[in-house]
Parts: sequence; structure tokens; C-alpha cells
Amino acid sequence: MTLTTLYDFVSALSTLEWVVVGLMWLVSTAALHFVFLRWVFRRSWSLYRNLKRPILLLRPTFPAGMSVPGSDLSSEYQLIKDNGVLNVHAPSDTSTFNPARNHCIVVVGYRPGMLGLDDLLARIKSNHVPLIIYTYGNTAVVPTDKTKLDSYPYILMANFKLTLLNHIFSTVSSFPYARS
Repeated sequence: MTLTTLYDFVSALSTLEWVVVGLMWLVSTAALHFVFLRWVFRRSWSLYRNLKRPILLLRPTFPAGMSVPGSDLSSEYQLIKDNGVLNVHAPSDTSTFNPARNHCIVVVGYRPGMLGLDDLLARIKSNHVPLIIYTYGNTAVVPTDKTKLDSYPYILMANFKLTLLNHIFSTVSSFPYARS
């Protein structure tokens, strides 16, 4: 074996090594990019799916002849609707909630003395949908109602409009809804 033959052999080996290292780098980088982009796409698709699901606003129902000013959720509806990202239904009475409609979130305007809280909570529990209790500012939840509400694990309390909007966005982006 001459010196030039040995030099050519080592040179070819070195070139082959760099080609193999380069290919390994290229394949590993492509695999990492694929995994990362797949994760981002799945998160984005999940958020897109959740944003398409409707948000239901339920105003409190009171005994006949009784009404509480400011309990219609119209300003809260307008705030969420003007956002333009969320799919929100116009406020309706608590008796109209249908668990089969696949709502993303149910927002209940709470006032002490409202009717049908037990029935509403039972219907929401059957569907495992997140529930946000909106107390219109400084209205406190009556202790007996608070005990009933605490029995449901997917519940949030919001006392101001911005808190309500924040709870809606964070729940839509993070709650693992079942695929439909």
C-alpha cells in the first residue's frame, strides 16, 4: 500500500463520514420540525374546533311579577359578540337550555332568588359542559346555592365583564372537549 493510496482511502472515508453525519442531521432536524409542527397544528385545530362551538348565555328566571334590572345579559352579550372570535348565542332563559346542542360553555347570570338552578345544574352535569356563574358585579352567591354549585367540578365564578371574557377565552383554549 502506497502513501497516496492510503491518503485516498482516508479521504474517501472522511467524505463518507461527513455525508452520513450530514444525512443524520438532516433527518433528525426534519423529524423534530415535523413533531413540533404537528403539535402546533393539533393545538391550533383544537382551538379552532372549540371556537366554532356556541357559547350559551342564560339570564336568570324569577317568580312571576318579579324582575331585577340589569339581569338580561345584553351588555355582556354585546361585549362577547363584538370580539368577533367567539360564537355566542343571544341570551335566553334558563329553562331553554338543551344539553344535546353541544355548547362550548354555558354562562348563567346569577341573582339570588332565581328559579330553576337545581334543574339547570342537573342538565349541565349530564353534558359535562363548563359552567360560568356571572354575578353582575357585587352580587354574592347565596350559601345554599354556593353549596349546590360547588358540587360541579367544571365551574367558574365571574363577577365583572372582563373576568367573564377572560374565563371564556381561557376555558375555550384549554378545556379538553370531547370530539364530536
